[in-house]
Amino acid sequence: PLVTRSGNAEDREAARLRRIELALLEKTETVQTAGAFHDLGRFYLTQQRFTDAVKALERSLSLDGKNVGVLNDLGSVYLERSRSEQPSEKFKSLSTALEKFAYAEEIAPTDRASIFNKAQCLQALSLNNEAKKAWQRYLELDSSSGWADEARKALEKLDALSATKSKEQ
Repeated sequence: PLVTRSGNAEDREAARLRRIELALLEKTETVQTAGAFHDLGRFYLTQQRFTDAVKALERSLSLDGKNVGVLNDLGSVYLERSRSEQPSEKFKSLSTALEKFAYAEEIAPTDRASIFNKAQCLQALSLNNEAKKAWQRYLELDSSSGWADEARKALEKLDALSATKSKEQ
């Protein structure tokens, strides 16, 4: 028999995402572990539901305060949110993101994701010397992935910016 689905693809996708959310919410209600709240927070991050993501990830951190993955994801929420904010709010979000990435790096000095995101955050804050150091640190840990290619491009951009500023002075 031919199986047909009612509704358009967009409606089906919305229903699928709602089922995922409900399953994750049920998990947080029944097991209430850091991992359950982390999973929910990551889901909300992928959906750009930043306020919900912060709540879930903060709850995860309250249960496991030194979880590098949670800290990195929480920083990522603030970093992503900053990209659509007005300048007055953007600085606050970037500062909070930087705090989370720096703490994650303090706990796990070789965590590439946290260092990569910290470098992005520093660059977004126009802290170019610090960003350059963070990108270089990242490349010490990873010289061959796609992320490494992005790090090299970011360094090239910072070098070009430095060269332009030197010429202007």
